[in-house]
Amino acid sequence: MIQIILCEDEQEFLAKITAEILDWKAMRGHQDVLVQSFASAEDLWEALERGLSCDLLFLDICMPDGLNGYELAQRIRETNQRMQIVFVSNSMEFWREGYTVNALRYFTKPVARQQLFEVLDLVYAQTGALAGEYFAAKSGGRQLFLPLREITYFEIQGHRLLLHRVGQAEPLTIRMRLLDVEAQLKDKTFLCTHRSFLVNLIYIRTFENDKMELADGTEIPVSRSYAERVRAAMYRYFQGGKNHIGVDDF
Repeated sequence: MIQIILCEDEQEFLAKITAEILDWKAMRGHQDVLVQSFASAEDLWEALERGLSCDLLFLDICMPDGLNGYELAQRIRETNQRMQIVFVSNSMEFWREGYTVNALRYFTKPVARQQLFEVLDLVYAQTGALAGEYFAAKSGGRQLFLPLREITYFEIQGHRLLLHRVGQAEPLTIRMRLLDVEAQLKDKTFLCTHRSFLVNLIYIRTFENDKMELADGTEIPVSRSYAERVRAAMYRYFQGGKNHIGVDDF
């Protein structure tokens, strides 16, 4: 199930974008999509604190009273790097703030139908990727089965292979070679950026020729020999999700 939330105080715009999301849902045949709306950032924050889940949030950055959209996004990012946030505004005045909280997009009103459908298709594909799939490994004498969606990257450090997870400051040391990890994760959303790093594409936010940044701010090196393959695989993934990645990309 995929949860889409709209936080918007302009009722006319809210009605229009909700109708278009429901059109997209019907056209794509996605019966597993739920759409919910909130009129204020404070109401949404209270609901999130009570345990409301959200995969994709359309967030008006300018709210008339109390908490604004940017402040809400900052609070969300303190504990949640997985939620996709799309800012919606009447101007481009605050677009730079979107990058500081790893926003997926920054749209100005009115949002073009094609732009809206593209981001909905992207998030639907990415949210479905890796759902219910696990990585098997041994760590500290224990056999572990870890959800792939919680793994951000693998890293060789000295003679150890470290596994990094969402929301966990300390990595796990696992008894495997990176080559064996690659083999187990063949056809999944993991990409070698360097001979010592294997990264989950879901968490990549920015990419330059020699490095990339993950949703939590971690910088990962990209070696020259991997740069073109990384760029090509990321382009296909962020244009259309997991199904657009080919085995040969890795």
